[in-house]
Amino acid sequence: MSTNSLSNLVKREKALLDRSRKLMRYRQINWQVETRYRIYQAFERLANETRKQDFLFDLHVSELEHPCESVIQISARPILTGAIKRTTTFNDEFEELVSDKPVLEDGGVLVASQSVSGHVAFIVHPRKSERIKPSEEQIILYVSLDPTEVTAGLISKVFRRYLLYVRSTSIFGIHDSLSLGEMATLVLMKIGDIRYQYELSRSLMRMKNEWAKIVVAAVLAWAFGFLAGSGK
Repeated sequence: MSTNSLSNLVKREKALLDRSRKLMRYRQINWQVETRYRIYQAFERLANETRKQDFLFDLHVSELEHPCESVIQISARPILTGAIKRTTTFNDEFEELVSDKPVLEDGGVLVASQSVSGHVAFIVHPRKSERIKPSEEQIILYVSLDPTEVTAGLISKVFRRYLLYVRSTSIFGIHDSLSLGEMATLVLMKIGDIRYQYELSRSLMRMKNEWAKIVVAAVLAWAFGFLAGSGK
């Protein structure tokens, strides 16, 4: 590589890195001076509204500070489900001992986080109890958002999906409150999770690989059979 070519290569890479670093810093500053307040205030309004309307789940807002990353979240406190877990044991004299323990339901967290790159993500966690245990630990609603993309409209959409997800994973809402449209929305939420898309693409790739093996094996079998028949 000539000196001029090498110089141009380094110059191009330097320009790209400088631009990327400036954008990352811009996103971090935007979060600190504007976006985090918009999210926190919106979260507080949601929590206050649920308290005014005596909402089933007691929601509260918290913020976890970090030098280069930040997390704002809404949490729903544990509540009694009305179910009882009965345990039967025997003592040394083989007498039956019965103990009853109320079943609690907890979970139902909405997280807004900014990564070190300055991008914003929204993640929802399900309600859980010993009676209902969703298969997924969480669903990523949005990821790699620029802070300027976190508008009031987007936060409203996040709230609708969060409240739907909490209701759909709670023992109090899963049985009788979901419409067909809401169930379709839940499916789309799970499909929209980037991790689900990754696993789906891997599954499809494995399927393609298996079909490729079958096709190759069939072609080789035909070829060997043809050659063997031609040699007779």
